[in-house]
Amino acid sequence: MVANGGKIILVILLTVCGLALPAELFQSDSLIVALEREGFENLVVAAGDSEICVGYENRVYRCEIRAAGVVLAWVARLAPEARNLVLVPQNRAVPVARIEVRRSDYDAFRDGKLEGRTFAGRIRIGETTERERTRFRERHASGLRRVDFIVNAGHQIRFGNYDDRFKLYGFFRPGLTTMPWRGGAALVEAIAPFYDDIGLYGEDSRLGRLTLSQVFLLPRGVYTAIEAGAFMPERWGVAIQAARFFAGRRFLIGGSYSSTGFLFYEEGKWIYSAPGTETYQLYGRFFFPGIGLMVGADYSLHLMGDSGPRVMVSRTFGETEIGFYAARTDLDKFGGFQLRIPIPPARRARPAGFRITVPEAYRLDYRATTRVYTRVEPIQTGLSVQTGFDLIDFFKRLTVSTIAERIEVWKTE
Repeated sequence: MVANGGKIILVILLTVCGLALPAELFQSDSLIVALEREGFENLVVAAGDSEICVGYENRVYRCEIRAAGVVLAWVARLAPEARNLVLVPQNRAVPVARIEVRRSDYDAFRDGKLEGRTFAGRIRIGETTERERTRFRERHASGLRRVDFIVNAGHQIRFGNYDDRFKLYGFFRPGLTTMPWRGGAALVEAIAPFYDDIGLYGEDSRLGRLTLSQVFLLPRGVYTAIEAGAFMPERWGVAIQAARFFAGRRFLIGGSYSSTGFLFYEEGKWIYSAPGTETYQLYGRFFFPGIGLMVGADYSLHLMGDSGPRVMVSRTFGETEIGFYAARTDLDKFGGFQLRIPIPPARRARPAGFRITVPEAYRLDYRATTRVYTRVEPIQTGLSVQTGFDLIDFFKRLTVSTIAERIEVWKTE
């Protein structure tokens, strides 16, 4: 460790002084040591004559764009002769993107000679190659079998009719999560109510989710996920997702399918039914380059058997995201907004064998509907299985839209 630290100091001194970096001096372990100290995991470094490729996984920085900027700054500092800088961010040790930056553009941007939007337009964002993926079989600073205890809270908000205009259901939602192997994740969440105006679930603590999921990166950049376990709301069974980017990661097409049964714990007894209720969703998302804007449409079959289309639009402002949607099924018409606000701190504790942390963001989803309050029992139209995992989130929002919108943070790293 001391020797590696000395190499890092020597490289920095040579770079600051403007001296050439001897080819035999740079070794991948120097960069790995620096990135591991930052808290990055699943590190892979491969250097060629004029290109250096760095694979990493971030569970420290709340903002993935900032994390990429930190890694890129270290790469530029410790490999000054590399003309092409390639970052491969990962999730569960699975590559989620390939970000290629020319050294000359990066230096000009950092020196203020290249405007941010122009610089972002020159960054190449795509899929990893098969050769690069084979390099990831040997990783340093592995994130396997590290456990996170997530301190979280949740709620449901409903606006009723007549003299009962506001209903709130609040609950604590602590959870444990770990990555037992590459691409896999185990999650257990509990629900402990602390306030209930809605009265659907009772006041007792209960199981929220208990899932095991696996993500695969298939040929041609197709991502697939298989999940099994207990889901929300009160379901158990299996779910499958698949998605693929097109047109330079501007367009995402995907779908999901689930087969589940009812599952509920009450008064010391499990109440359940056999899986057999099927739901699905087919969707498309378009990311406008440079402005943090996404538009999308999907068609879904829901738990009540109702089905229909939905359209949506969302915009990011820094790390905050706000979106609006409108949908129609054969039983209902509804619409609303979704809000995602980052939760401090911006930098989490370093990953460890056991770590206590908080969610990255606060999420609020408000929906107004024409049917849910018109009968004695609530009719939950437009309701889908919530497994706790979404391939869209798996990509960590690393698109041509979000990177360009946040590119200025790379100047501060």
